[in-house]
Amino acid sequence: YGDSSFGKGCLLARRLIEQGVTFVEVRHGNWDTHDDNFTRTKGLIEPCDPAVAALIADLKDRGLLEKTLIVWVGEFGRTPRINPRTGRDHWPRNFNALIAGGGIKGG
Repeated sequence: YGDSSFGKGCLLARRLIEQGVTFVEVRHGNWDTHDDNFTRTKGLIEPCDPAVAALIADLKDRGLLEKTLIVWVGEFGRTPRINPRTGRDHWPRNFNALIAGGGIKGG
């Protein structure tokens, strides 16, 4: 899960799900990379990858993934162009999401 607050939140989420909690939210905020996009995005992604991967793997190992839907989304897409501040601005015409578990076929 990692030693980040997001990783600790994902571990807590798994523990809550194991106890029967039906809705859990884990936040990892401020993805507004209007400036210095490349450095800031790297710092935002680094704690997410191990935490989300560990959460999915642990839920699967415990037989909970099929009945747990994981939805990881942001508030806006980002422009495909880099602005003069080496950032990426809001672009509401696109959006990203990760969805796993809940009976959804992976792949």
